[in-house]
Amino acid sequence: MKLSAVDCLLRGWSNTLANWELVLVTWVQSFAVLVLVVAAVAIPLATIGFTLDWDPKSPERLVEQLVGHLPGLSSQLLLGLLACLALLTLAFLVYSYFQAGLFGVLHFADRQALPGPVRDRRLFRTFSLGNFSGWGGRFVWRFFWFYNLAGVLFSVALLLLVGWFALSVVAFDRWGGGAGWSLGCVGALPVFFLFFAMSLGISLAQADLPREESGPVQATRRGFDVLAQRPGAVLLLFLIFLLAGFGVALLFLPFSLGLTFGLADRPFAMLGLRAVLGLVQMVPSAALNVGLAAALVALVRGEASNRRHREVPAA
Repeated sequence: MKLSAVDCLLRGWSNTLANWELVLVTWVQSFAVLVLVVAAVAIPLATIGFTLDWDPKSPERLVEQLVGHLPGLSSQLLLGLLACLALLTLAFLVYSYFQAGLFGVLHFADRQALPGPVRDRRLFRTFSLGNFSGWGGRFVWRFFWFYNLAGVLFSVALLLLVGWFALSVVAFDRWGGGAGWSLGCVGALPVFFLFFAMSLGISLAQADLPREESGPVQATRRGFDVLAQRPGAVLLLFLIFLLAGFGVALLFLPFSLGLTFGLADRPFAMLGLRAVLGLVQMVPSAALNVGLAAALVALVRGEASNRRHREVPAA
């Protein structure tokens, strides 16, 4: 049965409500990855003499202080950079593990529910810590290598972007501003369309990774196939969740502005309260991430089912 964007949204909503603990797990994921990334950045900074007792109103003094500590710190800085790389790799693995558990639970919850647009959310109930950790452990390397593949694809797109920019500069220098601007504007459309399409296709591909026969390459191909077959549904789903994300941001905007103006003379207190506010804001953001993932799982699985039905020969 072919599912519309609204059908996928409703199935995703039922899946999210039935496995609501995934929202908390996603929040833990965001917090854990954030802590690891901050620690990775802090270690090399600490090796070159960075401390917290600096004046945020005078960043140039901090730069001068750090530059002054650079001579003679080559070995310490190298060790700091190695520790930074190790922590970033660990953060990458933690992210892959949580994503594998998230999509594993959502995929098999959608599979166990009866096919169709709207189903009782109790049919989607799958979550347990054992199931989550099991799917995470089983698919962590599949997701890890998939994200590496996605990084390669985006790097190629980035090279195209740099090449387009370089050609625009050369055209501007040789043939004048009109030619440079024309080449830049004409070239910008396919380059940015490529980035946009790749972002959508890679997001869809994650929903196919827990499938038994899937893998990084197979899931990537399936993601772009679904995007080519159902571009309207994909765009509508992403637009809905994008608008919901803007709504969450607007909801927290008055609190953020209040901290900015109310604690302008106490920068460290403002940063601390902003961090607390950010942790609170991560909860609805996590709910939106789980909801979008569940809707994409419904769409990708629905298209896979339709294709199997089309391939079955008539009796």
